[in-house]
Amino acid sequence: MREECYVCGAPKTSDEHAPPQCFFPEGYDSGLVTVPSCDDHNSKLSLDVEYVRNNLCGQHDTNLVAAKVFETTKASYDNSPKLFDRTFSSVQQIIFDGQETGAYPIELPRFKKVMKAIAFAMYFQDFGRRHEGDFDVFSATLRSRSNLYRGMPGGYENLRTLLEATFFKSMPVPQPKVFKYGMSRPGEGQIHYRFEFYEGFSVYALTLPYKLNRLIYLPVTRDCMIFRLGQD
Repeated sequence: MREECYVCGAPKTSDEHAPPQCFFPEGYDSGLVTVPSCDDHNSKLSLDVEYVRNNLCGQHDTNLVAAKVFETTKASYDNSPKLFDRTFSSVQQIIFDGQETGAYPIELPRFKKVMKAIAFAMYFQDFGRRHEGDFDVFSATLRSRSNLYRGMPGGYENLRTLLEATFFKSMPVPQPKVFKYGMSRPGEGQIHYRFEFYEGFSVYALTLPYKLNRLIYLPVTRDCMIFRLGQD
């Protein structure tokens, strides 16, 4: 039987790690989940994967494994000064948890593209078939510009409260210090995932019964990453 891509059903050309292998540093890279993939949903995502990996491992409240990954991230920035400049060109100083640090806008379309790929992969792993619809992605860890810079409500308070109060069944994972996830079934045919990266960055992926149109989809805010504050 022909193996098909975990997202689109095209013929398999490779196996994709889920989450991507570069999220896992040496010593935390055994037993990883793989799913069949086409080029469009594996190698062609590599630059977006690198961008998201670089941002996750430098986020406030992540663990020492993330700090280990950040050593690779620094090499990534050394190799691509344009990537460094693009990522940090809009850094602003803030006070967070009583300490001075910095925050900067993240490119949400790239972030959501990678998180959706992980959601499709987990669904394929859990159910042995592709999800025919799409996923909506929300991170409770990211903060809106209005909240961080002006102390105003960010517009996500009700959604954040609802999702954080939801019970998610923990699913088996090989490297929980890097990635773990839970599943909730709120209604007929609905699956909600909660992902946690490096024990400090949470993302929710909610199934949709239809595909989102890439030509009209735009994020409604410019959410921000917050720098790590020292070591754990």
